[in-house]
Amino acid sequence: MNKILRYSLVAVLALVSNFTFAQEVTFDFNKDGLSYFEGITEASTSNSKAGDITEAKTATIESYTLTVSPASGKTANRLWKTNNGPQLRIYDGTITISSKTAFSQVTFNTATFNAPTSNIEGKFVKNTWAAKKVAKSVTFAFSKSAQINSITVNTELTVDTTTKVVETVGKGTFENPYTVGDVLVLDEADATPTSEVYVAGIVTSDEIKYTEDYGQLDYYIVDKAGNTDKVMVYNGLGVDKAKFTSATDLKEGDKVVVYGKLKNYKGTMELDRGNYLVTLNTTVSGINEIKNVAANNAVVYNLAGQQVSKNFKGVVIVNGKKFIQK
Repeated sequence: MNKILRYSLVAVLALVSNFTFAQEVTFDFNKDGLSYFEGITEASTSNSKAGDITEAKTATIESYTLTVSPASGKTANRLWKTNNGPQLRIYDGTITISSKTAFSQVTFNTATFNAPTSNIEGKFVKNTWAAKKVAKSVTFAFSKSAQINSITVNTELTVDTTTKVVETVGKGTFENPYTVGDVLVLDEADATPTSEVYVAGIVTSDEIKYTEDYGQLDYYIVDKAGNTDKVMVYNGLGVDKAKFTSATDLKEGDKVVVYGKLKNYKGTMELDRGNYLVTLNTTVSGINEIKNVAANNAVVYNLAGQQVSKNFKGVVIVNGKKFIQK
């Protein structure tokens, strides 16, 4: 978040209304573990495999189910005997939690815990997984051991009509492109546009990679020379979608405006494949200068496709062509 603060840009959440119905269900293995799984009435010990899970086992509380898969390695997933009661020990494989009611978070009360991955988008904060959207089923895949005393499912169903407003310097338009800082703020606020946008920046000294077969360049842009916060331009083309001829077609310090779709790829914000330069060091793509469109009777539009008056100043579209009206 500190890197976002350096741009003095704030993600503002305006709460309109919020209705919540909540209930918690806990699978307490220390207390009730031996009653959960059919066929397992004793916990495993160093001398017994009675609690080993050799086939998928399902526990049910009310309308909520928890299914544990067997491990694929040498050490079995199992209910293990401890001084506090049975403990669910997972070495690999999955735990799937399902419900007829949507839920939003799952908390693992553990002795040892290596956070698993989930098939529903969300993230762990310590031992609690929070979904980005409520779900009725989630599968956690373990690749490292976890010693689990209990699992609590928060079956919170929220009808959220929160309106999210994100303040940015630019607007993502040709006339007012996003900055690199804007792109990072939008990502932080989970408000990245799904349509193509314009992004302005300066080419960095980071390696510029040229793909000869397609005439494309991979490079990074920043808001100011020396900044570490950057956006990658992936498989980019030149002005008017022209192919690049070498890695030297762009150099450190070049000022560009790129048009394309934004994407977070493994934690790095990038303009995705299919993007191209609109301007390079103020060279404007596809725009003819005109001083007075009022001289004709054509309808005038701005870059958002909205009809504007003939006195509108800036970039306009007339008869399908772009012009700069002074």
